Amino acid sequence: LKERAADRCPNAKIYPISNFMASAEYDQIVDDVRCGNFETGNSAPAKKTAIDLSKVVFACDAGMGSSAMGAANLTKKLKNAGIDINVPHYALNEVPLDTQIIVTQTSLKERAADRCPNAKIYPISNFMASAEYDQIVDDVRCGNFETGNSAPAKKTAIDLSKVVFACDAGMGSSAMGAASLSRKLKSAGHDVNVPHYALNEVPLDTQIIVTQTSLKERAADRCPNAKIYPISNFMASAEYDQIVSELIGA
Repeated sequence: LKERAADRCPNAKIYPISNFMASAEYDQIVDDVRCGNFETGNSAPAKKTAIDLSKVVFACDAGMGSSAMGAANLTKKLKNAGIDINVPHYALNEVPLDTQIIVTQTSLKERAADRCPNAKIYPISNFMASAEYDQIVDDVRCGNFETGNSAPAKKTAIDLSKVVFACDAGMGSSAMGAASLSRKLKSAGHDVNVPHYALNEVPLDTQIIVTQTSLKERAADRCPNAKIYPISNFMASAEYDQIVSELIGA
């Protein structure tokens, strides 16, 4: 049913599975949902910070008892998650300067940042607290890092005046669709009037094109750099809700 599912919802991520009772197949889906690993429609995958797992360390003031226990606990958690590494432990003033991740006591957060300005610091209150390690393991698995001086990835700025509706003739159906989307945007606090065009008259600098599913390829040919939202029903409220949610979150 993979192809039929894609035809039904062209912008959806499709997970084809061979056995509805197979736990392993669901594990991948759960990982992707937790990590946000999706490439849907025309969107490109987000780039994530590459982490060298040999550069994940535990640190405390002396680098002995407490950090040794913490390092052992984190190592165990990572191995249970399928990441086979041994996390080393150090006195804070001996942490290698190229370290990418430092797990340390909350009280040592500033000193850790001074030692390794480009590292991601995880300050924890209890070296034996399982829940605090769970977040670290999730981030390591998913690559969710903004380390040191690195800025978070910028989202593409959307100029709402470059959002258009298009159909084959640019008349009745696209006019109704444009009016519906304009109302949705205004309800969300954005006072814009979405114009409608015949597809071959859409301005070439358009950023967003909402069109019929059957016209998706022609829309992409017309404006290769635009995000295309193919919809199956110009009067379907739920489809507009998703578009508005993405536009105002961009």
